Amino acid sequence: LPTGRGMGSSAALSVATIRAWKKFQGIDLGFTELYEAVFQMERVFHGNPSGVDHAVSAMGGGIIFHRGNISALKMDRFQLVIMDSGESGDTKSMVSQVKNDYHKVKGAIDQIGAITEQLHKHFTTDADLHVIGKLLTQNHYLLQAMGVSHPVVDKMVETALGHGALGAKMSGAGGGGIGFALVKDPQPVLDGLKASGYPAFSSSLYVES
Repeated sequence: LPTGRGMGSSAALSVATIRAWKKFQGIDLGFTELYEAVFQMERVFHGNPSGVDHAVSAMGGGIIFHRGNISALKMDRFQLVIMDSGESGDTKSMVSQVKNDYHKVKGAIDQIGAITEQLHKHFTTDADLHVIGKLLTQNHYLLQAMGVSHPVVDKMVETALGHGALGAKMSGAGGGGIGFALVKDPQPVLDGLKASGYPAFSSSLYVES
């Protein structure tokens, strides 16, 4: 995974390192023990991480995350295009920025929470990709208004939408990194991004029920 792009590379490294170390000691950690142990490494990387990234790496697949309550998410197969801005973000500085501006951005954060609840509803029922796409794009515009996106990421999102993506948004803490687009057919979106000079690749997200 490219580092500093919001793809959870530090979380993946931390989970793999703790698992390997404990296995070397003859210890097989359960999810809760592994999750808490990895938090110590992630705090070195990010200062005050949410815990989302290493929860995904430790559990595998999609998750529903509330602090103190993490569960697996059943979902249909989703086709994605991952777009790389080439700009590395800084999670510590982004988290600090939001914390310092919290009174200004609380309304946007509340709206993002509401969008997340709507997405959860659509994931766990018959998935309407068009509705999910619109919610993802709304999420991006709220993050953009909060000041945690990046001009290149914003352009990638608009390029993907202009070439047929159902929805698109930034990923990770912001300030650079990647974005992703929900698509039915990845090729037109990949071609449009390539023509605009943005590296991209397709992937699928799928968790068996």
